Amino acid sequence: MRLSVTKLWPSIYKYLYLPLNAAFMLICTHANAQSMMYTDMMHVGRLQIDTKGISEIIIPTEGYVYYNPDLIFIKAQVNDSTDVAKVDFYLDSLHLGTDTEPPYHNIKLFNSPMGQYKLRAIATYTNGLIVTSSPVQIFVRCVPEDLDNNGLVNIKDFLILLGSFGLVCPSCHEDLNQDGAVNTLDYLRFLAYLGISCN
Repeated sequence: MRLSVTKLWPSIYKYLYLPLNAAFMLICTHANAQSMMYTDMMHVGRLQIDTKGISEIIIPTEGYVYYNPDLIFIKAQVNDSTDVAKVDFYLDSLHLGTDTEPPYHNIKLFNSPMGQYKLRAIATYTNGLIVTSSPVQIFVRCVPEDLDNNGLVNIKDFLILLGSFGLVCPSCHEDLNQDGAVNTLDYLRFLAYLGISCN
């Protein structure tokens, strides 16, 4: 006896195709739900990072030079400041102070030894999230006239100044009076500080 495919099709459709199709649809629905949940979790995480993950020090800028002693003014910018409980300011590991209201800033007498330091701002949100800014590197020097940064204004500094005489340089260290050029006014200022020691 030969079986015809056309006669078997109703049975195949009913007992094989429909259960397999139902199982396939169930698997696809479950996988799609998992995918949507994963996508939603990623979306929430991305939103959190975008709205509350930015904290930065905008004053001073990277590489700023302070002279010893000096006032240090730090200003931090925080996204979504309505949810910020406080912003703490640090010089390396030294806590400089806390501000609880925008604009977030700190002013402190800066009397640290000469060298380089890193400033950080740490924002703490009301929901417990803590965001740390990228560090900003600053330098502490004796006085502007200590051009070789050894803690003493002496003949070596004078020779550095002499080598730069006549230069037009708005941002060079030898332009002591910051008028955009190394000239006689810088020499006169230098002479007033000759012999000063910060050690």
